[in-house]
Amino acid sequence: MIFIIGGAAQGKRQYASGRTGIPAADMTDGAVCTPEEALHAPCILHYEQLVRRLEDPEGFTQQLIRDNPAAVIVQQEIGCGIVP
Repeated sequence: MIFIIGGAAQGKRQYASGRTGIPAADMTDGAVCTPEEALHAPCILHYEQLVRRLEDPEGFTQQLIRDNPAAVIVQQEIGCGIVP
């Protein structure tokens, strides 16, 4: 699994596509997809928006790791920045 995180409008989608070869058309938008769609998606954009809609985000994430270990997860940084 590849996890890409960064600020808004920082090129995460393009980076993910260039790094993995997954075309933008094959990327699933976590803001609108079902959890079932995400379990089979090669790339999930806006993962933070997907987990906000779930009752058990930790359990879902564990299932995603088990069922779709090759997934690319793209998430906007939602805190106060990444601390090295």
